[in-house]
Amino acid sequence: MRAKLLRAEQKLREYAWSSWPAYLQLAEQRPRWLRVDRLLGELGIPRDSVAGREELENYLEVRRAQEEDGELKRIRRGWCLGSETFKQELLEQAKARTMDERVQKLNIEP
Repeated sequence: MRAKLLRAEQKLREYAWSSWPAYLQLAEQRPRWLRVDRLLGELGIPRDSVAGREELENYLEVRRAQEEDGELKRIRRGWCLGSETFKQELLEQAKARTMDERVQKLNIEP
């Protein structure tokens, strides 16, 4: 982790100040408010089962290793992850929205 709250050899589940360990528990042992189904669904994990939670944990540990290897450094230092074309499309959309908001505030027709 970037903040160095865990050593490289420690698993994410060992960080006590996170709800992450609860995601890996049996449904009956988790707080009632903790929704695991959405996270599992987003990652294509079909069931909240022992195997599903193991897959979830492995996925996050792999992501963490990628971050430590610097693979995700571009996200930390920039605002956009994607091709130059994609970045330009986002900039154009933002510019159009900003212009629309300014026009609306001024109460004039574009």
